[in-house]
Amino acid sequence: MPLSGMPTIAGLTLPADCTSVKVKGSAANPTDSKNKIDVTTLDDTERVYEDAPLVDAGSGADEGVTQEVMASFFGTPPAVNTDPSATGWLCVEVETEYAVGDFIKGTATYKYKATPEE
Repeated sequence: MPLSGMPTIAGLTLPADCTSVKVKGSAANPTDSKNKIDVTTLDDTERVYEDAPLVDAGSGADEGVTQEVMASFFGTPPAVNTDPSATGWLCVEVETEYAVGDFIKGTATYKYKATPEE
């Protein structure tokens, strides 16, 4: 299932019985106070802070913008990617629900990890 406007270097393989897809893009606010760096020198009478030159969007983020896709599905869940060197669209979280008299259903979350050359 292609997602227009999203990176497709490694392709995104969604669960076979996908029922819905949500796409989320987020970036950190570079002017947020927690992204300030203390650049005070001995000559300054008060603390001086400046914006960080590059801000991670979240814990472990490789770049300032995070792309995330959440897919709901029926049936067999996709496998979570555990290879730290893998790139492209990676399944990072799966939640599966089992209920009496109901189909197996769940949600899978994918994040895009660019190759070092990108």
